[in-house]
Amino acid sequence: MFSEGRELSAIEAAAFLHVSQGHATQLMRSGTLAARQLPSGHWLTSEAALGACDAIMRRGHGRTLAPESAWGVLWELSGLHPHWLSSSTLSRLRAQLVEWRPEDIVRAVSSRTQETRYRSAAPGASSGLTLTGRRVASVLKVGLRSWTDVVAGYVPQGVTPEQHARRTGMTLDYEGMHTLYEWTLPVPYNAPRMPVAVVAADLARSHVTTERAKGVHALSRLRYEWARSR
Repeated sequence: MFSEGRELSAIEAAAFLHVSQGHATQLMRSGTLAARQLPSGHWLTSEAALGACDAIMRRGHGRTLAPESAWGVLWELSGLHPHWLSSSTLSRLRAQLVEWRPEDIVRAVSSRTQETRYRSAAPGASSGLTLTGRRVASVLKVGLRSWTDVVAGYVPQGVTPEQHARRTGMTLDYEGMHTLYEWTLPVPYNAPRMPVAVVAADLARSHVTTERAKGVHALSRLRYEWARSR
């Protein structure tokens, strides 16, 4: 596994994020901050990964939601009904959505799934995935094209990203352009791509500043449309 450019230590990451070194290491270990661990046990990350993490941690407010609730918020914003939620939970989430900024939504839903990045993939590596993020970015209508040569999707239920990566020749790299997401959606979902709010939320975690901004912009529009339809 490799990363081009100068890598940053946990101490440097902590200074960038204005957190303790221990907290920075925890963020790396959990995957919230994309990083790699050396045989010595030390962690390294990059400025691009720190920018993506910072966008979630400091620009959004409030706690992250449990996966079931986070998926429910994104279903609501996509114009779908999150039928797995109780009426009381759904009512509470709707009240929060009224108050949240787009950045707050990004933060709230950020812990619902683990993303793993790769630098290479064999042809056909997207087969069987539910596509999201930059792979289908054009559905958001925010001036981005879909990267049809990029792998970005959720692995099927019961399959880990590592298993899919081994089968399709993907090489692990925390700054890679290809991304696999674990399946944490609490219900089956049979579609070639995720709903639009999921695509936007995943794009809002991109290591590319422009893509992050477009993802947040799409969430802002979806929230406005959701509020108008109530």
